[in-house]
Amino acid sequence: MSGQYEQIGVAPVDSGQLMIVDPCYVLEGDDYERACTVSLSDKQAGRVSFDKHGDIELGTVTSTAYGDDVYPVYARRDERGRIVELRVWLDDAEDEPHA
Repeated sequence: MSGQYEQIGVAPVDSGQLMIVDPCYVLEGDDYERACTVSLSDKQAGRVSFDKHGDIELGTVTSTAYGDDVYPVYARRDERGRIVELRVWLDDAEDEPHA
């Protein structure tokens, strides 16, 4: 693997939390409250369920280090150019990854 990260975009945050989910699973209503419950827990991160019984885990949510901001998103590619890793840099107090 190449080991090099390239910035592919940003993740704007206006709720102090960030969620990784397939866009087709983003629903309205109670789902936002479920994400908040996870990101406000003692662990500040974890899996989030989107069905009303909590049986289907469809995403991962985390609180952010400094609340609302615009966080850089990096990707690392394999030898064939496929994206094999994503990294969202949540700590503006440290240097962003470049290797």
